[in-house]
Amino acid sequence: MLPTRQTHRLSHHRVSHPGANYFLTINTKEKLPGVTQDSIAKQIKTTLRALHQDEAITLLCGTIMPDHLHLLLVLGNNLTLSQTISKFKNATRKALAAHTLYWHRNYYDHRIRHQTNTNAFARYIFLNPYRKALLPADQLWPHWLCNRNYTPDFQEQLNPDSTPPAAWIQQDTKLDEILSTDKS
Repeated sequence: MLPTRQTHRLSHHRVSHPGANYFLTINTKEKLPGVTQDSIAKQIKTTLRALHQDEAITLLCGTIMPDHLHLLLVLGNNLTLSQTISKFKNATRKALAAHTLYWHRNYYDHRIRHQTNTNAFARYIFLNPYRKALLPADQLWPHWLCNRNYTPDFQEQLNPDSTPPAAWIQQDTKLDEILSTDKS
């Protein structure tokens, strides 16, 4: 008999730190694709902007992938991380349900302990659609979001058309490597 996934344990030790930087991954249930469909992506962007304007978060950057999204944000003072994610999922639920998609009940979060590491996470998020071969390196991913007041260091090294150098995609930095450099 195969072991049962214990995803409910993901939230067992979850602690919210207002003002802290977080890297988040939110998946669709059963990792079904479709989140990049126009109506869903538009609702996701609208909801993230609303959370940003309400100061629940300061969105630094993110990318919407077919079956998940990655976000880099600063948690605000008025909601816990769980409350913020719940509010996000509730506000986007109808857009997903219209395409028979649903959010996975849990999410992955990592509180970034070292301020300088936000750049590594931002670069990982930016390169995600390229590493997954969702588009050629000479095209811009339409679902990349970046706060105009946040400029990750890697952006200075992009090609003139804001696309990544091909060598970056071939390097394929793993998330585990980035996480290991951010230990407390």
